[in-house]
Amino acid sequence: MNVGRRGRQAVFFAATTIALFASFATNIFGVGGPGQFASFQEDSDALVVERIVTHAEGRDAFFGGFLVASAAHNTQRLYSRPPSARADAAGREAYLSHFGLQGTIAAWLAGTDVERTGLSIARLHLFTALALALVLAALVTAARAELGLAAAVSSVVLLAASNWLVLFSRSLYWEIWTCYLPVLFVWLAYPRLSDRWRIPIVCAGVFGLVLLRALSSYEYITNVALGAAVPLVYFETQRASLRVVARHVVLLIAVGGLAVVAAIALHLHKLAEYLGGWDRAVAVLGDRVVYRSFGVSSLGFGYAPPGTRLLREVVSRAPWCERGCLAAVATGGYLLQPAFTIPGAHVGVPIGFVIGVALALIWRVLRARRAAPGRLLDAREAFAAAALVGLTASVSWAVPMRNHMINHLHINAIIFYLPFLPLAFLLISAESVRALRRIGSRVRVATRGGADVSAHTTAG
Repeated sequence: MNVGRRGRQAVFFAATTIALFASFATNIFGVGGPGQFASFQEDSDALVVERIVTHAEGRDAFFGGFLVASAAHNTQRLYSRPPSARADAAGREAYLSHFGLQGTIAAWLAGTDVERTGLSIARLHLFTALALALVLAALVTAARAELGLAAAVSSVVLLAASNWLVLFSRSLYWEIWTCYLPVLFVWLAYPRLSDRWRIPIVCAGVFGLVLLRALSSYEYITNVALGAAVPLVYFETQRASLRVVARHVVLLIAVGGLAVVAAIALHLHKLAEYLGGWDRAVAVLGDRVVYRSFGVSSLGFGYAPPGTRLLREVVSRAPWCERGCLAAVATGGYLLQPAFTIPGAHVGVPIGFVIGVALALIWRVLRARRAAPGRLLDAREAFAAAALVGLTASVSWAVPMRNHMINHLHINAIIFYLPFLPLAFLLISAESVRALRRIGSRVRVATRGGADVSAHTTAG
């Protein structure tokens, strides 16, 4: 790589970071309206804010180092309180659903000066938005070398106008940028490593980064673990047989799963110390897993069906349809939510539309391979295959966590960005540029041909 190319990459990365950070920090495209942007997920962020406050007050030990829920926090009322759990004079309790690493780090960064916690929290919001901008900028910069400048710039605009990325970008609880770290690591590390050490180092990095995410939050962890395979598929389908690719993908996913198991073990250990026994720790964590997947909590809470009159009418007349109808309504609700807002027009383009266009392009790109099934994929085909793996990773959370999906129509559209929609934006942009260039080439040929005919006629 020459200095000129490195310089251009650095300039593009810096410009992309600035553009994305401006969108994430200030919502310059007006995604969701100023009210939604300012107040998005305040209840979840309060868990981290209270952790910061109690750390400044020197009360970490009282809450066991967990995130801290106020007396008004809704989810605390879904589960029965463990016998050894306790609340302080303000009614605050330890939030036991996660290990809470993001809260520990945030509290350490904010410090112990109670009077400056407000300023520290504001700075942490900006840092979180900057972290997401840096991670996405690095991903687009890496893809730019393969897909071209025009496709990369177009993708940056779409990412900056992406509703759910903008809304999640500043959240101290979600820290959504950590979900992209395994994908980014594999994308950057794989082509730079020797054949001997490539897979071991990639697996070690993915283990550590999935563990980092799982220690902060279990939400969307299947997306994170499976998404790490996306760049692996992109690189390996261009250089190895499908059998080798499949073996390495399975290995990488298994490593990600092992990282999740390690996070659960650490979480249970922390719970056992706080609650005074492993049986209580397992009961607490099991209660939350059951409620968020297919069952009901210890206090009898189950899924909350979308409150539409049509759905209630259908279920009352056909009770056997309840589960299927709920799934259909929830799926439709997610696919109709905006993937991005058209800048200047304040018109949202539905997630389902973007998925449909991307799938059509993936099919168009990969169908040519049927004529030569034994050959390796070229870069264009490999990216389409990687995007398809990305879609599989994105919908993976919805399969085991049905209740969580039905209960969280207001936030769970983010699964489609983890990691599919950024890949879809790149794919659609690259194929659009390719189509425009092909059309331009045909127009030039036709114009040149017409000019040749005219010159020949004049000469005659």
